[in-house]
Amino acid sequence: LRKLVYRVLPLPPSMYQFVYDFGQVSGKAETTYIEKIVNNHLKESTLINTTEHDKIKDTVTNVLVNCQIYMRNQNNECKYVSLRDIVRAMILFKWFLTNLRNFEVLKSKIQKKVLKDLEKLKNIE
Repeated sequence: LRKLVYRVLPLPPSMYQFVYDFGQVSGKAETTYIEKIVNNHLKESTLINTTEHDKIKDTVTNVLVNCQIYMRNQNNECKYVSLRDIVRAMILFKWFLTNLRNFEVLKSKIQKKVLKDLEKLKNIE
């Protein structure tokens, strides 16, 4: 994080009166928010069949909750977490779902082509 392309400057003293610490979301509330974010993102996805939906939703939620806990326990500037990170993770997760599905289709086509070519080679010999 030390190599970011922007610089954060200190707040001028005249602005201190407008600063308010809203605190931090409790663990249970954060888990509830994460569950809702995951559910909303997976609900939109047509790549997950309905029988797998709850299992995948629970697994992804559990992983993201534990990621937040892990990052919060770091002893450097990486310890600050945000629910925006969860939204970003879900966007990335959906991207992987889409691209892995495309990869499986491509892999299947390549395998069929290779098997077809092998059959041709056997027939030539």
